[in-house]
Amino acid sequence: MRRIQTIESALDPLIAFFRERGTEIKFQPGATIAAQGSASKTIYRVLRGCVRVCAYSEDGERRILQFLGAGDYLGLDDIADCITAREAVDTVVLSAVSRKAFEAELRSQTALQDAMRHRLAEEIGAHATLFMLTAQTSAVERVKLFLENYAKRRSSNGFIALPMCRRDIADHLGLSMETVSRAFSALKERGDIALRGANFFRPVETGTERALTHAA
Repeated sequence: MRRIQTIESALDPLIAFFRERGTEIKFQPGATIAAQGSASKTIYRVLRGCVRVCAYSEDGERRILQFLGAGDYLGLDDIADCITAREAVDTVVLSAVSRKAFEAELRSQTALQDAMRHRLAEEIGAHATLFMLTAQTSAVERVKLFLENYAKRRSSNGFIALPMCRRDIADHLGLSMETVSRAFSALKERGDIALRGANFFRPVETGTERALTHAA
């Protein structure tokens, strides 16, 4: 494991920077990591756990823009203030560096600048994915695509844990909690997913998908 981490650090200047300069901080489930509109003085790399990135309207309505996990970053797209709220879904461990130190290093390291651009491009891609999810007219299809995208980021051939609740998923997809619950039931009934309790799922491959996987 240490050799793999060393190779990752050598390939990715962002990872290397956080390994050298970062301080580990733990947040309990439900804790606010950074409030929307607060001064953005720290940049984080997620080491463990799940973080929800939220936007709140003036009347308190919440929209969850992203769920971030290990290897993702918080605050790279901020300038002076946090443009979104960041909250711990479960127990979260972060590596924290000061924005001042990061930006000083960024000015002199072209490799770090390139890594930064790559990460910001991934952020844009994540927002495009959310747009595609919410553009689906069927609630069932929105939930199915959400689960497929979530599963792709997890290396597991078995059941995958969902740390977020149905309300979180609803606020991410622009649906009601009841609609999300019905969509889970519909996906299970038609054989698209298998469920184990409320918080574990496994995508079920069709015959065609299995054939394509084995052919590859």
